[in-house]
Amino acid sequence: MTLSRFALYGLGLLLLCLLGVGIYCYQNLPSLAAQQAKRYLQAYGVQDLDFEGFEVSNNHFSSARLWLRGEQDGLAFEATLSSLEIDYDWRMLLTGQLQSVALSNLDIALEETTASKEPSATTVSIESLLPQPLIAQLPLQSLEIKKWSLEYRSPALPLIAATGNLLIEEQLRLQVKTAYLDSHIVAELWTVEQRQSLGAKIFLRDSETNIMELTAQLQRIAPDEWQWSLRTELEYGSTLAWLRRLALETELPLDIPAPENLILRGNSQFSAQIKHPDLLQISSATGQSMLEQFNANISVDSTITQLDYPAVIKGLAGDLDITLELDAGVAELLVATTELSGHLWTAQLSLPQDTLRWLRWDKTTPLRWQNSEQVKISLAGENEWSLQLRDNLLVLGGKDSQVRFEALDLDAAIYSGERLQLDTQISTSIKTRLRKQQLPQMELALRQQGSIEQSEFSILLDDTAQSVSMSLLGNADLNSGRGKYSLNARSLDLAYAASTALPLLQKFDLLQQSVDILSGTISFSSELKSRNFDVTTWQQQAKLNIQNLSGSYDEYRFEGMKLAANWSGIERWKTQRPVEFSMAKLDVGFDVVDIQARLDIPKSAPIAQPVVNIEQFSAGMFGGRVYLPQPRQWDFGAETNRLTLRAEKWQLADIVALQQDQDIRALGVLEGELPVTMTAGRIIIEKGYLRALPPGGSIRYIANEASQALAVSSPELGLALDLLSDFQYQVLSSEVDLDEKGNLLLGLSLSGKNPAQYEGRPINFNINLEQNLDPLLQSLRLSDKLVEKIEGRLQ
Repeated sequence: MTLSRFALYGLGLLLLCLLGVGIYCYQNLPSLAAQQAKRYLQAYGVQDLDFEGFEVSNNHFSSARLWLRGEQDGLAFEATLSSLEIDYDWRMLLTGQLQSVALSNLDIALEETTASKEPSATTVSIESLLPQPLIAQLPLQSLEIKKWSLEYRSPALPLIAATGNLLIEEQLRLQVKTAYLDSHIVAELWTVEQRQSLGAKIFLRDSETNIMELTAQLQRIAPDEWQWSLRTELEYGSTLAWLRRLALETELPLDIPAPENLILRGNSQFSAQIKHPDLLQISSATGQSMLEQFNANISVDSTITQLDYPAVIKGLAGDLDITLELDAGVAELLVATTELSGHLWTAQLSLPQDTLRWLRWDKTTPLRWQNSEQVKISLAGENEWSLQLRDNLLVLGGKDSQVRFEALDLDAAIYSGERLQLDTQISTSIKTRLRKQQLPQMELALRQQGSIEQSEFSILLDDTAQSVSMSLLGNADLNSGRGKYSLNARSLDLAYAASTALPLLQKFDLLQQSVDILSGTISFSSELKSRNFDVTTWQQQAKLNIQNLSGSYDEYRFEGMKLAANWSGIERWKTQRPVEFSMAKLDVGFDVVDIQARLDIPKSAPIAQPVVNIEQFSAGMFGGRVYLPQPRQWDFGAETNRLTLRAEKWQLADIVALQQDQDIRALGVLEGELPVTMTAGRIIIEKGYLRALPPGGSIRYIANEASQALAVSSPELGLALDLLSDFQYQVLSSEVDLDEKGNLLLGLSLSGKNPAQYEGRPINFNINLEQNLDPLLQSLRLSDKLVEKIEGRLQ
């Protein structure tokens, strides 16, 4: 009895203790649960935790508010869970499973407290990142967050704020909404019945205008391979406006021009198929090693209806279809056959305004590009890429003046190892029409190879008739401008080349005179050295050779011209050896033949105003010659230059033959000196003379009717005409003076006889003649303008 009573009392005491513990736990359950939850969540960086409205039953848990705060991995966080509802079965609860979790609101604030570190190299499994494995591990059957909000702050980024909702019931459906720069961004993420897949859609809208819509799907296509399928559409106008706002309100270096400076209208459709293995090697060093893990086929179909960029392009339009193929790190971009057309702002051409007006190119001129074969850009390896164009057409200009680059081929390769290496080849046929005048077709070939610091290049330019050819070879440092170059140009058929070039120069007003080339060859070679890009500091050794040049200059015809020159310098010239000049014949109204000259520039002088030593000059005229008896200096920069020419063995018969409308015959040989002064563009002769050599000669002049009529009223003139009808002279001399106004003064002295007059007695008489030489020279095609033009061309 005593034992049973003791047992009864002991059991009652135990029940009383358990009841007390139960009452204590019930009354203090929130604080006990908070302590246990805080201890459990410390591993996740939770530092503070608080409950409000805590209720627990055998199958339900609820909390009006749950607040968490802490820091993890450089992020400080604060989360508030409102109206938390958890349903469970106590029997399932023993296995750690819940039926459902629901939240009316989840507010999360994140702030970056320390700069994120570059991730180290690691291997990531795509399957492990999918939501399906995470959903399968969740200890609940459903999770619903009716509304969540997120704020993320970082020193490097503007405030990021987003809202959305989440529903998990075997599958996942997540929606994210945010607003940025007055634009709405909506993203949806979902899983489908197929376990190994994921879908997403992103909208970017501005008011009621769609800026961009992107859809994406990820699915497993092999046990160890995944494929992304992407599609998007882009409208240029709204996208450009959004990017402008982004550039104005952020510090991103987008550099988007203002609306008045850039107009872009059109749209693009983007699609991509990207494949990669499940295990991806991720490292901080992006590049070739990352690309080698992907295979991709990306296409962009663009329609450009208008592209305006002031001072560059206007009204560019056309379709542009681009395909990018990536296979194990080797990328190839293909541009399909297409045509783009618009107008180019002529300011980009750096041509003088007078030239642009002559070409009839106003502020803009038509521009067209067409490729009949695909443009190919390839990336082979981390340090090598190439560009290939075949059979392209580039047209600049309109119907009056146009330059066409036909059959344009381009091959370019870049090797970016320790030293950047370039290899470029260009070839094209150039057809030019200027003011409706077609020029000969030219063939251009360019080759460049080497590094930026040591680049070798060659440029070859020939016309299809092979009348003109040019080559430029060299090597240069493209950073500093230091280099050596060799320029060669020649024309073996100068007449053909000049037949189109000279009319062009005249239309350009680069050549005011009428020039015609009938035959001849020309060659030019130059060796250049540069220290930098300042051309005035370059050094040059040049040679010019002209052979058998014949043609006309204004009204003056010439034949057999030859020139050999060798000089150094670009803006200042110095001859390396005397310039040799010769001309077989020059027709200036009478023939000047066998012209020979040797010129020298011994000291470096500006080419516009050089100081030239005339070492030798001679020319055949009037059956004799005129020559420079001793070397003289001619300063093209001086106002006045002087020299003395000597006449030798001039035939009087050739001189009087110039008077084609007079019946006069004369015999005799003359010599003399002509002191010539050139000043202000005029030729002046002071105290020059001509005289007949012994034994003299004869003059037979038959007066015409006009002279005979004058002789009736002038006995002196009648006497002179009678004497000159058959005058045998022993002395003939003339003083020659020519002033700056063109007045020629001749003081003739004659001594001789006329056998038929005055019984043949000796007669001396003097005749003073004065005449303005300009009309006379014009009649003989020796106008003063010729002197001005020749001197101007030499300058």
